Amino acid sequence: MTNIGAPDAGSKDDKSALRPAATVMLIRDLDASSGFEVFMVQRSHTAAFAGGMYVFPGGRVDSTDGGSELGEYCDGLDDAQASALLQIPDGGLAYWVAAIRECFEEAGVLLARDIKTDKTVSFGDAEAAAKFSRARKEIHDSSLNMIQLCRRENLRLTTGAIHYVSHWITPIG
Repeated sequence: MTNIGAPDAGSKDDKSALRPAATVMLIRDLDASSGFEVFMVQRSHTAAFAGGMYVFPGGRVDSTDGGSELGEYCDGLDDAQASALLQIPDGGLAYWVAAIRECFEEAGVLLARDIKTDKTVSFGDAEAAAKFSRARKEIHDSSLNMIQLCRRENLRLTTGAIHYVSHWITPIG
């Protein structure tokens, strides 16, 4: 991946530098009279930015969120389509993968399906819950990336289920 859509506006230490990031809003329909539910997480009260605030899961796009083999592990959206939606030359799929990774890392929700069963990943039984809890820690510790997780667990990320809404730039914090 040669471009992840954001100019390098400064060094890593430059707080005003633009950093590519992705956020996912998880929304669930309820019955017709109730509307829908929105899933948010509460940031740690000790966080330097937005401490204690309720936010949608998300964060920076990591270099491991992109790559030429990424498309093999994504359902319903390829890099050309994602890049066109974001109006960037290439590397757009990395934003969807980052949103899925951050959602898993921060909230324990994995937007993926099992290739063997074609079912959405569930943590319903104790064995699956323990396995994905370990994977979540490995993702957080950067000892495992999403492609490696997909390869190891025979998963495909459900990128096609995530719809692009808009582009925002977070205030300097």
